[in-house]
Amino acid sequence: MMKKKNIISLVLTLCLCFALAVPAFATDEINISDDEIDATDEISIVEASEVEQNLRSAVSDADMFVMTKSQSIPLYLEDDVSSEQRSEEHTSELQALLIEAENKSADTEDYNLYVIEDDLTYFYADLNGDISLSVFETQVENALVDNDTLMEEGINPLAYGSEKQNEFPNGIGCKAYTYSTKNTRFEATFYSDDIKYAGSMPNNGSDKTKMINLYNYLGNVETNGIATDLGVQYSATNSAWQPYFCHNGSTSVGGVMSGAGLYYKGTASAPATIAIDRYAQYNNLIRYKLTVSGKTTSNSNGQTVIFGGRYLNPSVSVQYKVVSTIGTTSLSNIKTGAGFNTYWTNIKINETPVNGYQNAYYWDGTISKLSSAGADFKLAKTNR
Repeated sequence: MMKKKNIISLVLTLCLCFALAVPAFATDEINISDDEIDATDEISIVEASEVEQNLRSAVSDADMFVMTKSQSIPLYLEDDVSSEQRSEEHTSELQALLIEAENKSADTEDYNLYVIEDDLTYFYADLNGDISLSVFETQVENALVDNDTLMEEGINPLAYGSEKQNEFPNGIGCKAYTYSTKNTRFEATFYSDDIKYAGSMPNNGSDKTKMINLYNYLGNVETNGIATDLGVQYSATNSAWQPYFCHNGSTSVGGVMSGAGLYYKGTASAPATIAIDRYAQYNNLIRYKLTVSGKTTSNSNGQTVIFGGRYLNPSVSVQYKVVSTIGTTSLSNIKTGAGFNTYWTNIKINETPVNGYQNAYYWDGTISKLSSAGADFKLAKTNR
């Protein structure tokens, strides 16, 4: 059970066919100064009862407070996070979180930062200067695995425009691949339109086994078996896109969606940008990092950053993919006519525009453009 204070929730799923609906985050928070935290600053975690009354009354539902030299930051703990976990482990992790948060873009008004560990997830929110921290258990749920993450089957090069249904098990979509030995950033800007459910159950429906999910994401498939799907999932409740993180390691597959964080418009007048960093440094460890930025549903300049699990033995040669897809537990859940269009631009690897693609697949979709100018994907379920 989560506390009634609407603590931020993340849901880990085993890749990208469906995800849990999570209530929106809403908390009145105190204004915190923007003084920087550096690695030499000491922080402490104290019970709310030990903090001055004027601070506690501003955020009466905070469990604890993180105290720095210049800040008193409300801290929210999930019910299942025990008091024994509140000492040294939390202090170290939360200090690293505060230090990383100083890297947010200068023009960012609303900022979310997630760090996913094996057992716990740490969350930093800065909403126009109101700062809060949350700690909750990393949860896992069984789901389906996108077929192209299974390296045992390999990737068969096909000409542009070819169809391949098994690239979208229990779903439809369009995807394009390229390869590179560059090991830094993979990024692209997108917007979507003409979203139609056509009688299909959206992801705020009552039956999770029948819901369909819309995704736009970038991904990597490495020769050592690591694969990722990092991007956004459409929220039918908010009519906007929420960050989505799926990481397939050598022994496990995991993903995260920030269902209660920022939502991005992703429209023609307010496109969003997705970026993946394969060698991101966080707290002296190499990790995968997802960054989503753009106009939020509150019309602010938003940025969401998610650091995934620890990243070991990265490959030199990597397959990069651009994907728009509808996923579900059974293809029959996607009704005829359901679909959406996505227009990708500024697709870059290591700051260099992608000029060519080795592979392109679609199923119940069309790829009307695929060039250095971008990619246009149009999905529409047929009755075949």
